[in-house]
Amino acid sequence: MDKQYRVENLPALWRSIGLVNFESFRAYYMSDLAKNRTNYPFLSIFFKYAEQLELLKHLLPIVKFVQVLNSKLGYQLTRQKASDMSFRQFIENQSNGGENREIFNGLKTAFDDFSEGWNRVLPFVKRYQCHELPREKPNMTYKLPVVFGLMEPKDTGILLCAILDFLVDLQNKFLEEVMSIPPGTCRSFKFLDEQTVSSTSKIQSAKSNTPSRYYLQSMRIDHARSANIINFDWDDEILAYSQRNLAVAKGLYIIYDLTKIETELANILVFEKVHIGTQPESRLYLEPFPYHMELFQGCMRILSDIKNLITQEPIPADKMNLLGVSGISSSFMFPQESTLDNATENLSSLEFLLCFVKRTAVRDKDISIKDYISKWMKLSSLSTHEGFSKFLNIDLRLKHLVALYEFVEEQVVDVKIKYIHEKYKEELSADMKTAIMNSVDFKQQTTMKIAIPAEAFALALKRFMFRFLTLENQKEKEPLYVYLQDSSLNLWPSTVPEKLIYELFPENLLVANTYDAYDFTMRRLEQTFSLTTNQRTRLVTNSVNRDTRRFRFDYM
Repeated sequence: MDKQYRVENLPALWRSIGLVNFESFRAYYMSDLAKNRTNYPFLSIFFKYAEQLELLKHLLPIVKFVQVLNSKLGYQLTRQKASDMSFRQFIENQSNGGENREIFNGLKTAFDDFSEGWNRVLPFVKRYQCHELPREKPNMTYKLPVVFGLMEPKDTGILLCAILDFLVDLQNKFLEEVMSIPPGTCRSFKFLDEQTVSSTSKIQSAKSNTPSRYYLQSMRIDHARSANIINFDWDDEILAYSQRNLAVAKGLYIIYDLTKIETELANILVFEKVHIGTQPESRLYLEPFPYHMELFQGCMRILSDIKNLITQEPIPADKMNLLGVSGISSSFMFPQESTLDNATENLSSLEFLLCFVKRTAVRDKDISIKDYISKWMKLSSLSTHEGFSKFLNIDLRLKHLVALYEFVEEQVVDVKIKYIHEKYKEELSADMKTAIMNSVDFKQQTTMKIAIPAEAFALALKRFMFRFLTLENQKEKEPLYVYLQDSSLNLWPSTVPEKLIYELFPENLLVANTYDAYDFTMRRLEQTFSLTTNQRTRLVTNSVNRDTRRFRFDYM
């Protein structure tokens, strides 16, 4: 076989051929970019996002594990415990040390998927809102504390928020660009016609003059199904719609059927996909993790929200007796003894219940709390809680929910407020003490002096400290009246008129003075009570002495 024979005959039998792959496909599209961008606009958007679209398959596994942590630990876990407990300890605790293999394997699989998504996505995330993320980011392992999996837009929680923001923003921006394609220019989008979408909540492509006929549903991530989230891995099988050029010397050249490939990709990446929205009145895509005894940090006005949903009433005296209270005292300073056990755990359960009632927007005030709980699987743990079950067995109604919360709160508040930060315990000035004395009625002589009842004043301060100052989030130099005059915070007893609070609450008090203002008020109340008691004792003694002298005189 001489050289001339090889040159003349071998090329007809063997030749180099091109590979059918993503790079070849993109090169073919780019070879006539102006024409293809006009005829196949979706492919242009696809190539722009192609390198990162595969990250979106991690969105739902991350969300699902975060939801598992919320359901298992919400309202029970303190911040300190969240920083101490590792993911391994969480899984072992939930599975009884690993003995319950079904729970253990389920949680392990969920964590592994979460961990894979975290480690794959986080290197792409550079910032969260206005926060620049550190270059060195933690690798997700079983040894890390569970606080890294809890949703909160600060401290370590920023990393999780940043990952979710990045992924959601990726899907939303991709779909928004798809929606911006002018109607009638992309034959692959027949399934996006308005007639094919049944949802009442839609995102419409906004063009300057001509409205688009393309619509997508808007949905929160915690309501989304797997079909609503882009789950994409590139597969060369998508390029089956292609053929090689059989002409001589054209073996490296592959012809791709762009129409069919675009239609295939559009169905994978756009069909049934949704624009993801934030939580109501929030910039977060998932609800913040509810830490133990921190209800009001995330829902400042939840008691007012419940009152607006369901007309509230006091707990009847006979039911208070069943709670272990022998009578309802007119003075919160000297409450009747209660036999309520596990008050802290019960308060945590009530926080969970309050949030759930608000979320479900139930309005029937006469539904018993027991019946309401039995209707929801997520509340089933409350009925098995030994301490909380006491409330369920005395036929309390949803109309008693706020009163029940305030009753249980009163069992724990005195201990908790002692440990608020020192920055909220700044001493009162002489002017501040004078202002309190001028605004507050310590002698309960309201017929002679228009003033805020001292006990109500102290109760409002105590509730404010417990609900808002047990963390260090509130700025201590803010005026205290900003919070205490806000009726939606539900700090005052209903017997105190709003007008009285607005007109008389001391304006020179700061948040920093809250504890000392409460302490000053309580000491004055105790002095007044002691003085009144002594006066009554002297009156009784004098009366007895007069009767004794009269008896002696009569006897003589």
